[in-house]
Amino acid sequence: MNKINYNNRSKQIGIAALLVTIMLALIAGVATIYVNRSGLLLQRSVINNTQGIMANQAAEAGINAFYAQIKSDIDLINSTGSDGVILKTNSVTSAASCAPATSNMPYEITSAYSDSSKQQFAPDKYFKAELPLLGALSNVNPQLAYRVQAKLSNNKLYITSEGLTGSESGLTNNGNNSDSYAKIRRTIPIAGGLNLPNTAVTIGGYADSSGSINVGTTYLTDPKPLCAVAFGDTYNYQGSAVYTCSAGGACSPLQDTSLQTNLFEKIFNSSKSDYKNNKANRVLPNCTGPITVTDNEVIWISGDANNCTISGSSKAIVIVEGNVTGSLVASGFVYATNVFQNGAMTITGSLAIESKWDVGNSATYLNGFHQFPNHKNDSDITQLFNDGITDSIYGPASARSLTGTHDAKGAIHVFYKPLVLNPVDPKGTTISSNSWIDF
Repeated sequence: MNKINYNNRSKQIGIAALLVTIMLALIAGVATIYVNRSGLLLQRSVINNTQGIMANQAAEAGINAFYAQIKSDIDLINSTGSDGVILKTNSVTSAASCAPATSNMPYEITSAYSDSSKQQFAPDKYFKAELPLLGALSNVNPQLAYRVQAKLSNNKLYITSEGLTGSESGLTNNGNNSDSYAKIRRTIPIAGGLNLPNTAVTIGGYADSSGSINVGTTYLTDPKPLCAVAFGDTYNYQGSAVYTCSAGGACSPLQDTSLQTNLFEKIFNSSKSDYKNNKANRVLPNCTGPITVTDNEVIWISGDANNCTISGSSKAIVIVEGNVTGSLVASGFVYATNVFQNGAMTITGSLAIESKWDVGNSATYLNGFHQFPNHKNDSDITQLFNDGITDSIYGPASARSLTGTHDAKGAIHVFYKPLVLNPVDPKGTTISSNSWIDF
């Protein structure tokens, strides 16, 4: 009969228990390592997300600081004519830029930042700053930095702002292994989206007047127009004339035949219907009395402006879809289809006429029966016209001058002020970020 060896059995049980304990310990160790690793990954993820948000905030801070400086520069230019930190008045003095859509931007970038074109930042120049944090999280770089560049084109300012959790020097290579990086792009309509001519009076068609004209400025220190008058067809202004322009510009009326076509589209970059529907702050049926305007406001007058008075701001746009008739007192940039003047006109700003500056469209009757139609040069007293009609009472037609009856009447005084609209608040932020740290 065999005997049971209890000692061997005990040893086997002990070994098995030891193996189980070791396995449990290994499993617990692996689980602990996994949990620790997961916790580390989570911690790094949280830190990384925090740094990514901070980098984006730094880029936003750059946009805000840059935009505030732009607004400050424009205010300084408007009030004193002095150069700003980023922007200055455009130094172009070529008379070729008197027509809309041919002139450069009203501003250029200062030499502290620009390349040779004066319309964009040089590749190695930035509007930049470092922003130390008030407090810092563990393992988070306790510093923010941004740098900004911009380009002027098509009456817009295209801005790129880069943000970094780290010093500004880290932006050289779009961040490094310990920094989070973000990029934001924005576009600001810096000149109101207009292609305004650098001209006091712009006429798409012709002018026919025997009244006096005076183009000047309110104060001697005010900026002068590059061109006093630009016209597309003919310019017959037989009264006394005083024309003021900037150095290197054209004081005498300057012809540009391109003004005869699509003048509105060239200035406003839009059709009349689209601009009226999308840009006009107020649409009025007509103007027969006083209208008060404010900065950056667009007033659309669907009919005529007859003996109209517009005041309040020289930074407004007034569009007369019909005709200006009688007299006019206005401030801002005034655009009219025709000006049929029969009275004094005073404009503090500038004027654009799409077609005619005359006494009216229709023919005028003289001597009862005789009818003399309008011409483009009735203001010229040396020009004699015959209507070709023989009347039984008044006799045969005779050649005569039509000055004073068939041309615009009344004095006009234009106190030139360039239309400089405040930049529109930037919208439509686009973010392109590289904010993850490689582990």
